[in-house]
Amino acid sequence: MDSADESMEGVNFAVLALGDTAFEFFCESGKESDTILEKKGGNRINDRLDADTDYDDYSEEWIEATLTLMTEIQ
Repeated sequence: MDSADESMEGVNFAVLALGDTAFEFFCESGKESDTILEKKGGNRINDRLDADTDYDDYSEEWIEATLTLMTEIQ
């Protein structure tokens, strides 16, 4: 995804970033991917979720909401 001429127009996306707050670059890869997809014209359908190691409690709700949003896209 680093090529400047690659367009993501027409691509819907949502990023669930997994990480560990014990590390300096918590969810950095997910944050970078989210930024790149947006800069290349992708359509974010849900806000990025930065999930710590105990993600089970809150990620399921985000996943369900994201899937619902995806099904609503025409």
